[in-house]
Amino acid sequence: MMIKLGPILRPAGPCNRARLLVLLGCLVGVRGDTLVIAPLAKQHASPESAWDLTEGHIEHVVVGRVSSSLLGASHLVPSSQELLPKVPFQDFFGQRTIGMVRASTAPLAPLGTAAAHALYQDGLSRAAQVTDHSVVASTLAKRYAVGQAIEAWLARLPPPFPQSLLAARPEDVLCFMQQHWVLHHGRSVVAGVDHPVASPQGVAGSLSHLSTLFDTLGRSGPYNALTGTGNPCDSPAVRAYKRGYQQVLWQAGYQEVAAVPMVESKVLALMAYLHQLARTAHTVVKAISFFRDALLVEHAWLTAYRGKEGGMLCLPDLHHADLTPIFPDGYSPGVGIVPI
Repeated sequence: MMIKLGPILRPAGPCNRARLLVLLGCLVGVRGDTLVIAPLAKQHASPESAWDLTEGHIEHVVVGRVSSSLLGASHLVPSSQELLPKVPFQDFFGQRTIGMVRASTAPLAPLGTAAAHALYQDGLSRAAQVTDHSVVASTLAKRYAVGQAIEAWLARLPPPFPQSLLAARPEDVLCFMQQHWVLHHGRSVVAGVDHPVASPQGVAGSLSHLSTLFDTLGRSGPYNALTGTGNPCDSPAVRAYKRGYQQVLWQAGYQEVAAVPMVESKVLALMAYLHQLARTAHTVVKAISFFRDALLVEHAWLTAYRGKEGGMLCLPDLHHADLTPIFPDGYSPGVGIVPI
């Protein structure tokens, strides 16, 4: 319960002091013309500090325990609004907005507790299925695979070691990666190592999946070692490990290769497939898009470029014979993605 102030604090100056005292979390009492403030913290219980605000100035005094008789029932109010000066039109737009959203001409029927639980259970389950489609199924499977691996690895540790992702630290992530993940989830052969190890891209990808899992669990932002809050993967130690692992493997002779090498027979088959789609397309837009894809594949094959680096040929680059753009906005909803 807060304490209602007497008229002595109505002027602007004393009101500012009252606001400061409220922010400090103090108990306020009025006795005659004197305002008495006693800190509630236990470390200030004996003796308790108080201030006399009569005559518009602050004079430090020391009092004993603040008795209930000092704080009469007439001084108690249920909120701190009386302690702050009232300003006309305070939070006008916020009050206007909440009034508009609550102005319903057709209120819905209230739900019981069981019905509300069933509503949320069904709604959130369906929403979870939708969120799973935010990434491709293979990415989601890899994310949960590394999450399940580290959760099982942490669970086998004895206290006081963290035994869950909810309490994991950067040190736990690094120990897991070095002592388990890179040794059991890799296919890269490095000179001097008698077993396959994870590639730099594999380590970076696994750490990225772990970071996403931590975000999903509410552990977002840079990791704070003093409070144990934040994302353990968002820490200098984990970032340094990712860079260092790449350098160590490169120094050991590791060379990056294409995950799925594009051989000449596959290129020729892809070109024939795209040309067939272009010849049988029902619209000019789709035919042009297939010819564009075929040109991009041929250009990338001949120049060793990858993806969109292959000439940077985009829809705005396509023109009619009179040089007017076929797609002035650089986009056409008629150009779809055709699985190969």
